[in-house]
Amino acid sequence: MICNYPKISIIVPVYKVEKYLIECLESILMQSYDNFELILVNDGSPDRSGEICDEYAIKDSRIKVFHKENRGVSSARNLGIKEARGEWLCFIDADDWLDVDYLQNFIVLFSWEEDFVIQGYVKNADEQIVSGSGFVSKFENFLEFFMYSEKNNLFNSPCFKLFRKDIVDGHNVRFDENFSLGEDHIFTLEYIRFVSKFSVSFERGYHYRISNEGNSLTQKLIDIEKFKQYVLINHNLREEVLKLNKAGKDFFIRSYQEMNRWVIYTIHSLFDTRRQLSFTAEKTEFESLLHLFKFKYGVSRISFKVDIYNMLFIIVMGASILSIKMKIKCLKFLISIVSNLN
Repeated sequence: MICNYPKISIIVPVYKVEKYLIECLESILMQSYDNFELILVNDGSPDRSGEICDEYAIKDSRIKVFHKENRGVSSARNLGIKEARGEWLCFIDADDWLDVDYLQNFIVLFSWEEDFVIQGYVKNADEQIVSGSGFVSKFENFLEFFMYSEKNNLFNSPCFKLFRKDIVDGHNVRFDENFSLGEDHIFTLEYIRFVSKFSVSFERGYHYRISNEGNSLTQKLIDIEKFKQYVLINHNLREEVLKLNKAGKDFFIRSYQEMNRWVIYTIHSLFDTRRQLSFTAEKTEFESLLHLFKFKYGVSRISFKVDIYNMLFIIVMGASILSIKMKIKCLKFLISIVSNLN
């Protein structure tokens, strides 16, 4: 009996992306590997995005379109997971696009035993590559792969990866529809708990679009309380993965260094001049964040600029002779001379 199910289910949540959607869809349909279904979930988009989805569904039988009321990207992805028939799940954002061999980069790695497959990505601004992240060598074990991916922000998105549908369903791994900050990272970490074999591609076939429309964490004010929750959930899940894999002490130290990096980022965001908080409110939140910082472990090293910035942050935060008021003043001065942490 011949199975007609697709190998890969590509899930694309769609909302207010009429400007970019056609480029995204064309890049998917032009893939050199074509045994896939394309699930488009129109999340109540008020523009022509839904119409574009329907037009493409008429052109290509691999496309299935679902229209729903607006409940957010997590809800849209979860509906896609529910409707998927493929062995593997592949998430793509509707304003991004792919190289023609993006899926093939995964397929050539298969030994038919993997639970997780990943490649790198590049960031594009005005069609120009401005940065990216990926893999340059093989890993001796899962833990080295895991911590490398965490440090290099390769788990922060569900994109540029393949997830086994049976694991996602068998362990009820879903996007948290009630948590709108860091839910992508949390989904990946929850899934990673059940991975026993992985493969990595050195290719970077996924193009992440950087827009100027205020959608990134560096462009909009983050909710400090929600971000604190995310940092703690992130850390707890990372520690659970380390324990499940019987990690040594050095891996747990690196995990704390990762948490410290995000605590510094949150403090940096707290003092964004657009907040206009009172000193009392700043002081209360700052002390709460400082309580999360584990001084004895240090911070993950990222780049020369960020490392210097983090070192100065640590010196100021750990200075017992400085009052809280003076620490806040010093940190605000540091922030004023550093544009961002990326």
